[in-house]
Amino acid sequence: MSNAIKVAVVAAVFAAAHCLITNAVFAYGPRTWQNDEGKKLVATFVDLKVVEKNGEKIEVVYLKRKSDQKQFEVPLKTLSKPDQDIARRYAKENVPKKHEAKNVLPADDLWVSDLQKANQLAFVAGQLAKNGQYKKAIQSVDQAMLVLGTESDPAKTGSDYIFDRVDYFAALGNHKPAQAINAYESAWEAANRGQYKLAKAAYHKAVKLDPHWLWSQNNLAWLLATCPDPSVRDGKEAVRIARKCCKLSKWHNSCFINTLAAAYAEAGHFEQAVLCAERCLLLEKRENHDSQQTNTMLKHFYSNQAYRQQ
Repeated sequence: MSNAIKVAVVAAVFAAAHCLITNAVFAYGPRTWQNDEGKKLVATFVDLKVVEKNGEKIEVVYLKRKSDQKQFEVPLKTLSKPDQDIARRYAKENVPKKHEAKNVLPADDLWVSDLQKANQLAFVAGQLAKNGQYKKAIQSVDQAMLVLGTESDPAKTGSDYIFDRVDYFAALGNHKPAQAINAYESAWEAANRGQYKLAKAAYHKAVKLDPHWLWSQNNLAWLLATCPDPSVRDGKEAVRIARKCCKLSKWHNSCFINTLAAAYAEAGHFEQAVLCAERCLLLEKRENHDSQQTNTMLKHFYSNQAYRQQ
């Protein structure tokens, strides 16, 4: 083979490799960046801007370091050529904007559950029920569960409120909420036995019977996001349901936010998963809740791995 042909072959191979690099669909999240000296750093792309320094305009890449989540800037030209291409593609496709926090979490202050206020609302609900005002009683007890946040869990303080709510519906001749509780309990037991498909069907039944009670929806989303059985999982649907729960609970329930984090991870959106898990940690800290599971989940998300229930 002549030298000219060898050069042409090498050039063709290099061009093909470069094409693969520049046209690949890159997953957004923490990745390893390398500079022209071979030094590496794990960070998330934030932005690419043209700035003026010392009277000269240069392209600067803004990255968020994975280890401490601090943002810093790097001149684009100091990165390796493949990483320069990746940065430019992220900027061109406006990738960070599609994943920014305001599209995942609201900007309101963090919530802290208020048992005293919840008890007051439950008392009002009871008084309304005594006067035959069951619809208003239901509204009041629903508000009480909202104020309780994570404590509205049927396994915690929320059980009393839930059964009051069931009684108020029954007084109106509507027994579906009671049937939903039964389906919810069947689903929970089936999941604990490892009968995940049966649990999925039972949670769907509970949601259909009482679409306004969020715990059955949350547990369904958790199952769809974290189930060990891949045939049961559905990340996209889990995100839809979990985000609905967070929105309707006004982002006051750390358990719902935790579920949304798991759902985003299952759907492959690890940046959003990290944001939700970090917010969940803040809520858990304020309410003195155990954060062991959330910390474990975060370790998975930082490594671009989904979480599986144990």
